[in-house]
Amino acid sequence: MNTETNDHVIDVRGIGMNFGAFPALSGLNLQVRRGSAMALLGENGAGKTTTLRILTNIYRASSGTGSVLGYPLGSDDTSLFQKLGYVSENQRLPLRWTLQGLLDYLKPQYPTWDDAFCEELIENFELPRNRQLGHMSRGMQMKASLISSLAYRPELLLLDEPFSGLDPLVREELIDGILELMDGGNWTLLLSSHDIHEVERLCDAVTVIENGSVVLSEPLDDLQTRFRKCSVQLADACERKDFPADWLLVERHDPTRWSFVETRHDPAAPLTRIQEFFGPLTAHESQSLSLREIYLVLAKDKKQRRRPRKPAATA
Repeated sequence: MNTETNDHVIDVRGIGMNFGAFPALSGLNLQVRRGSAMALLGENGAGKTTTLRILTNIYRASSGTGSVLGYPLGSDDTSLFQKLGYVSENQRLPLRWTLQGLLDYLKPQYPTWDDAFCEELIENFELPRNRQLGHMSRGMQMKASLISSLAYRPELLLLDEPFSGLDPLVREELIDGILELMDGGNWTLLLSSHDIHEVERLCDAVTVIENGSVVLSEPLDDLQTRFRKCSVQLADACERKDFPADWLLVERHDPTRWSFVETRHDPAAPLTRIQEFFGPLTAHESQSLSLREIYLVLAKDKKQRRRPRKPAATA
């Protein structure tokens, strides 16, 4: 039964998932607003695919609560799956079937199937109807999967590495197709991908997972506003080492020249905290960062924190 009462089409909390003794997810919280396009980022093994499979009921969570499209997490209500689209790089297709045979099989299962929209997708993706799926390239198979998951106009579309291993032209065609969909209706998208440049084109919000837990989740505009690459020239040499915890990758180039990434940038008072820490400045530069650059900053900072400190030299 649909019990949706708020603006979140995904609202799950405290999700845990164990594979034997291995905790794939640990206390994961995720909220995705209706009409948004959320990117799910993280290293291999962080828990992205597991999260998507729990949301689609392929896996049952070991713990936690929440809802997807207003249905309780883990619901097997048919009407939920008629509103949910899912495409994965590991998705299995009936390779002996033709595209037309696949669509004919699926159509009766979805009351909202849109024949005109399906025809438009086939035409835009330039797919042969009567060729066996097993005789199609991987890019064509991904297009076929996308068509079969979009023709019934799902309210929520989950994509797991849909661009992995595709040539640039096919990636561009898939992205253009998804962008057109997002502009043309009340779609909500949750996308897991390592192609961060493509993610930045598609998504307006970002969630980062580390070790099975969410460490960051916010609108992309907010994220890019608060992350700034800064370089400063000081009036006097600075030997301080007690840097604010929200300054990442602090680097000293000489006694009066420093650089760092500010992660709590305040556009209304961009120099206040910097001057409070360093004192008078003779020069200051601040640059915005792309999502890819922000992700690399977080990864490099994480790597630095993992690295053991060298023992102090002894006389």
